[in-house]
Amino acid sequence: MSSLNPLRPLECKRTVSLETVSQHHEIQERKLQGKREAYRKRSEMYVKAMYGSPQEKEEVKQHSRAALLQQMKEKDLADKNAMTERTKESDFAISYDRICLQQDKEDRVNKEKYLQQFRNENKKLMELRAEHQKNDTQVRHLEERNLLLQSPINWSHTLH
Repeated sequence: MSSLNPLRPLECKRTVSLETVSQHHEIQERKLQGKREAYRKRSEMYVKAMYGSPQEKEEVKQHSRAALLQQMKEKDLADKNAMTERTKESDFAISYDRICLQQDKEDRVNKEKYLQQFRNENKKLMELRAEHQKNDTQVRHLEERNLLLQSPINWSHTLH
């Protein structure tokens, strides 16, 4: 058989559409011949399995067993790979979860420290305000006493 390239026809004549009908036909025939050959091989295998001699039947069984064993090995390997991949994913998820929990714990501790500091500062401010108010009231009471000593009747100067 010759190798054909439908894009480069054998003849040097140039046509308008570069049609290569005979080459396309030959390629199509080759494809059909290949399909027929594959079908014939499959049917021969079934014929041997059903109607062949005991030796041919045994060969077909051996071939089938070997194919099944190969498929089982491939499936086991695929399952192992999938399991390995899943364990890697779960390990990653566990480590990420652990990191997130640690970060959350640190955030809570930092927030607690901040809130305690805020509370302590508020306490100091409230104590200072209370002390200031106490001092103011003491000063006011002292002033009122002094006014009472000076003028006991109209000490607030509201009567004129």
